[in-house]
Amino acid sequence: MSKQQAKAFIEKLRGNKELLTKLKSVLNTEHEAETTSSDHVELIVNFASGLGYSFSSEEYKSVASTMQSVDEQEELSDEDLENVAGGNKMPPGMSSVLC
Repeated sequence: MSKQQAKAFIEKLRGNKELLTKLKSVLNTEHEAETTSSDHVELIVNFASGLGYSFSSEEYKSVASTMQSVDEQEELSDEDLENVAGGNKMPPGMSSVLC
């Protein structure tokens, strides 16, 4: 079990809409049975296990939380977008992205 496996699974989901749709279907089916967020994590871990990934619920939650934080940091605020679109100076870290 490893965080690397959890990260690889999440990245695979992000790049594979068909697989993501299958997982959503599993979660929606179980949602009708009034599952909790912990139950959802277990369903995700079991789904991933069926695809050959091996990680615990805690490893998944840790990696998912970290990846979500990184994604949120990469989003630009409305002010940053206006500055870039208006030709104002670049927000920190953006010059390397656009070059």
